[in-house]
Amino acid sequence: VLDTNEYDEIINKKNVAYLKYLDKTFVNKKLLNIINSYSKTNTLILATKSSQKRADLILKYHGLEDCFDYKFYNENYASNNKFKYIFEQLKIDPILAIVFENEIQEVELAKFAKIQEKNIIHISKGE
Repeated sequence: VLDTNEYDEIINKKNVAYLKYLDKTFVNKKLLNIINSYSKTNTLILATKSSQKRADLILKYHGLEDCFDYKFYNENYASNNKFKYIFEQLKIDPILAIVFENEIQEVELAKFAKIQEKNIIHISKGE
């Protein structure tokens, strides 16, 4: 178990590495096209397990900071399931949600949050 100082040191190293390699990141063009087409007629919500600082940094770097109607970050979630938390906060029916997710654990949480399985798109690395 890490103590607070060890944890803070790891987070600091992660933030430094994040900045160092930001220029190596890229936008998934296929997903960006989907975001652009959905944004005209739907509410887009960013639900990330990233910290707000890192997520906002990458969104700004790629010029995507205005793509989403709502943004939720790791610091926002009062529960383990980001989807359930957002549905409760925004009073959204999970049946209406479409999710793009790259983490298999989060795909399972989306199912647990009552999102229809056909509306959960698992994005593999490299897609």
